[in-house]
Amino acid sequence: MKNITLLILISLTLFSCKKESSDQCFKVKWIDGVCAINIYQIQDSAFTYLGEDNYIISKDGKTYDNVFTLGNYCDNITLNADNTATVKIKTSKTNLSCVICLAVYPKQPPKTLEVIECK
Repeated sequence: MKNITLLILISLTLFSCKKESSDQCFKVKWIDGVCAINIYQIQDSAFTYLGEDNYIISKDGKTYDNVFTLGNYCDNITLNADNTATVKIKTSKTNLSCVICLAVYPKQPPKTLEVIECK
């Protein structure tokens, strides 16, 4: 009985850990942006801890959870027809030498992630 209890506790601990591997892909949806400032919503429930909750888009007042600002704005993400893409956390050095416009996005989410497309 003692061994079964220990096995159950170990199993629960292993399955409750957050996925933090940079090799794991997750789905995001583009929700707003201007120039190179793009805001995405995490669609995969296993990765929602990476985003920020209660973000309000200033132009329409809608509230979103699990959002982040794309930190590596020089790396393009190709969206599907439904404005989604499958990405993973970027581990290599970011290239921020691209040309962007000087528009400023009002009140973007302070949480930023650097992600790249999963191929």
